[in-house]
Amino acid sequence: MKGNGLHMPPQSNSVYHLLQARETAHRPIRVGVIGAGATGRAIALQLGTPVPGMRLSGIANRTPAHAERALREAAIEGWEAAESAHKAAAAIDRGRVVLTDDPTVLTRCSAIDIIVEVTGSVDFGASVVLDAFAHRKPVVLVNAELDSLLGPILKARADEAGVVLTHTDGDEPGVAMTLVRYCQSVGMRPVAAGNIKGMVDYYRNPDTQAAFAKANDQDVRKVTSFADSTKLSMETTVLANATGFGVAKRGMVGPACQYVRELYTPFHLPHIQLPSTIARAVLHSDPTVAPRGGPFCEVVTVAKRALKAGERLDGIGGFTSFGLIDNHAAARATNALPIALSEGCVLLRDIGKDEVLSFNDVRMPALRLSDELWLEQMHRWQAQSPVGLGGVHEMPRVAAGGGH
Repeated sequence: MKGNGLHMPPQSNSVYHLLQARETAHRPIRVGVIGAGATGRAIALQLGTPVPGMRLSGIANRTPAHAERALREAAIEGWEAAESAHKAAAAIDRGRVVLTDDPTVLTRCSAIDIIVEVTGSVDFGASVVLDAFAHRKPVVLVNAELDSLLGPILKARADEAGVVLTHTDGDEPGVAMTLVRYCQSVGMRPVAAGNIKGMVDYYRNPDTQAAFAKANDQDVRKVTSFADSTKLSMETTVLANATGFGVAKRGMVGPACQYVRELYTPFHLPHIQLPSTIARAVLHSDPTVAPRGGPFCEVVTVAKRALKAGERLDGIGGFTSFGLIDNHAAARATNALPIALSEGCVLLRDIGKDEVLSFNDVRMPALRLSDELWLEQMHRWQAQSPVGLGGVHEMPRVAAGGGH
């Protein structure tokens, strides 16, 4: 091709070229991050590098000092507090990064293009996601606790709002799903997918994990959930709901084969790989990993020790229980209590160590947003609709069966 000697590449819709074009045009994707724990701080650091064509524009955390720490560690100096979405938009338009203790300042801000939810909470996280959808914002979940419990119904809500909901590349479900997609793209038919942990001990608790958590500047309950199989079960449930895969038995199994062809990624870097998920969601409306329909698997609650009637369950990463992945139909056939709904439940009878808890075994706390969404999810993908939520909050038995 003749010309002035400059090689002009053809126009491309690749993520890389579109981000480069946005950088050149000074029109970056503006990201709002909700949560400033260890993972939130790492994400702020990566986005503050910055990523070409992308900027951290706001961070929200219920404890502002933690958000300030995230910005300080990312060497971001041009920030200011904002108490409203309008003030946040004005600050972002001036090139400032917004700090707030109210997530709706970001979910409702016209200058924010996408929300990254990284709190690890269920009720609070669900409220953030729904508010983002209400204001037509796509959401990246770095929250397996929420996604494993309510991913299908949140995906349905996202579809209704015309936005993307996706878990992230770099976290285990996204890494595995990217590998599954690769296998499919080269003509292979994946028949199993999983996540290999170096160590699982169902009976770890916040006391046994306290020293590790302190040494690594991590939340002790989060670290406990890593060790006791709960996080592994939540991550693989996210993957199962995206692929339609099930488990051979509760808790999974490593099958023995006469021959083995392994294809795996030996590492994951959530904060580094997250920008690719953000870019795909904004530029191509392409989720990295999202539910394909109703739930295929879920995470049930199992007693870590013998429990007595009247005891209160302390939820994910606590002393009383751990979570195991199970097939959705099997879990509903026994009316199993999801681990992400277990916190605050009071036992109605004695429970043996390693016994799976059911809704029949507990008195639920006052009705929460997560309960309402879970029931909506059951209504949507079950032939039998739950009933009995009148004056007293009770989780009814749900009939086993697919509806996928």
